[in-house]
Amino acid sequence: MAKKSSSKEEGKEKKKQEHEEQGAPEQQTITMTVEEQKAMSEAVKQVLQANEDLLKQQEELQQQHLRLQADFENFRRRSRQERESLLNQGAADSIKSLLPVIDNFERALTTAQEGDSYAAGVQMIYRQLMQILQDAGLKQIEALETPFDPQIHEAIGNVEVAEDKKGLVVTEVQKGYLFKDKLLRPSIVQVGV
Repeated sequence: MAKKSSSKEEGKEKKKQEHEEQGAPEQQTITMTVEEQKAMSEAVKQVLQANEDLLKQQEELQQQHLRLQADFENFRRRSRQERESLLNQGAADSIKSLLPVIDNFERALTTAQEGDSYAAGVQMIYRQLMQILQDAGLKQIEALETPFDPQIHEAIGNVEVAEDKKGLVVTEVQKGYLFKDKLLRPSIVQVGV
């Protein structure tokens, strides 16, 4: 065993000599004065402080980025809602201008005689128009024999009725309509008292 360890030491010595012959520098021990150590310590502190400042700055920028991203998402949502609101308002205004036409259709159909082919054609056109408007969001307010609701009914008079019909709508003078669950035109009614 002793022979093996001595051959290992010889190998190490031989490598060290080869290394020195190739011009490799020897390891040197570095000695520093107290002032140099203080200066080095101060430099390390400055580097650490600069690193901490950069980390804080990175965190602030990341927070700013998240806020800007949230603001942009809110802006997109508000823009979409405003656009939808404007489209709905434009559609509501257009449909509101058609309500007198619907009223005239209904008046014409109440005066039509049974078996009149002209009246049957008008009835088909009326149904087609109402289907298109309902698909767009128009809904007729059911007023007859429902409790009077000032939010959707406009009372133009009172009618003496039996006790069980008091407070109910007994006559509908003009139909009311909702457009996408918003009041477009109130029902004009007479209320039982």
